[in-house]
Amino acid sequence: MNRITLIIFSLLIISTAFAQTGGNINLTKGQKFSVDNKISAVTTQTLMGQSMESNAELTTKFSIEVKDIKENNYNLTNTFTKMKAKISAMGNDMNFDSDKKEDMTGEYATSFKDIINNPKAVVIDRSGKVVNKTETKPGGAQPDMMKMMIEQLLGDPDETGYGTDLAFISTPSKISLGYNWTDSSTKEGIQRSTTYTVKEIKGNEAVITISGILNTDAKSQLQGMDILNKSKGNLTGQEIIDIATGVIKEKTTTLESAGTVSVVLQGMEIPMTTKIIFISSVKPA
Repeated sequence: MNRITLIIFSLLIISTAFAQTGGNINLTKGQKFSVDNKISAVTTQTLMGQSMESNAELTTKFSIEVKDIKENNYNLTNTFTKMKAKISAMGNDMNFDSDKKEDMTGEYATSFKDIINNPKAVVIDRSGKVVNKTETKPGGAQPDMMKMMIEQLLGDPDETGYGTDLAFISTPSKISLGYNWTDSSTKEGIQRSTTYTVKEIKGNEAVITISGILNTDAKSQLQGMDILNKSKGNLTGQEIIDIATGVIKEKTTTLESAGTVSVVLQGMEIPMTTKIIFISSVKPA
């Protein structure tokens, strides 16, 4: 696989994870949840006068169990039980299916053996913040491309609590029709701002519309090359939450962005547009 393909693979996806804060998550000891996610991404690049399309699709399934409640923290056990990834760019395909024995012993196996069917202890506070980040990444190692794809789609597993942020939302303590709140953050050249508006309330469920921006002006390294990623994106979507617990029962978001990727050493600038659709559901297990 040539360097340009690696660059496109590593940058064709922008994370759609947005922090949500404001109130309390209310869980009980012994509760179990099953979480299903599907992410589809289509990216178009213009390289040397030619337009090329890249596609990525990721599906995951994992479980969450509330093992204990201590003071203001929830002790959870999160277990990814299934993961499928299919990525295609510039005539190169990357595929992984955790249900296939040959894939779990193949070239991408090292990326996921420590995650698939390996329960992870996660501690969160009542706002959903992960408070037991323990894993460290070795310095100087070459990036694992498939794992990089997964982390760009779902976020760093340790920071996101192995999917905890996909299952729970900390909502304002007083929620009513038309109420809205905004979250914003800037980190490592990525600016996020998201507005949530209560569209409808049905009993203990609230339908919330999502709108926001995701702007990137970040520098990274890949195989010794400096990569500059500049883009502006708009986020739209809707989610259904359980007001009493903070469980995100259903969620759909779409991110559309446009910008450029520049390879500093080679003086190359690649225009790119990306569309990502994220669908998630959480059910009692």
